[in-house]
Amino acid sequence: MKTWVIIATISIIIWAIVPIFYRSNKHFYYFLLLAATDITSFLINHFFHVSAQILWIPFTYFIVLTFNRDFFLKYKILILGGLLIAILAGIYSTNIFQMYFVLISNIILFVLFSRYFISIYLNKNRIDIFYIIMVFFEALTVFKIIAFLHQLSSGLNIYFATNILQILIGLFLIYLSIKRKNNRNLEGNRVLFE
Repeated sequence: MKTWVIIATISIIIWAIVPIFYRSNKHFYYFLLLAATDITSFLINHFFHVSAQILWIPFTYFIVLTFNRDFFLKYKILILGGLLIAILAGIYSTNIFQMYFVLISNIILFVLFSRYFISIYLNKNRIDIFYIIMVFFEALTVFKIIAFLHQLSSGLNIYFATNILQILIGLFLIYLSIKRKNNRNLEGNRVLFE
């Protein structure tokens, strides 16, 4: 099996597991759609031997607008209505347009995660490791897309390196969720038994 297939498969498995640990998180739909994007792209490519690039715009559109569960639930009719336009744009746009759409969308996600991080820091005077990790994840994604767009000679190496780092981020997010849940359980037990 080729190295890129192994890396892609591990990445898909890890990121398919992440949403399970973030079911109650306000960014659950973000994680769920990341997993769905990877799985769908892999299946289309593997079984039909075609590029799943036409799905990039609809999935990315949906990821950005479902970033926050409350926002999505409040505006779901408008968001779902816009999905038809995103699907048509995905089908009838050029590869370059699709790449730039994904790049801009990931820059928006980078800014949104950064905003949450800064807000928590300023309002609660604490550093939230979850948001640091997500800012780093989005920065890696933006970097990967820019390398793709500019067809850097080391583009494939950058792709592999960022995917490996994103696999590690996925594993760390799972660990972080488990640790936070255990800490909440310990705090609850302390209150119960004091």
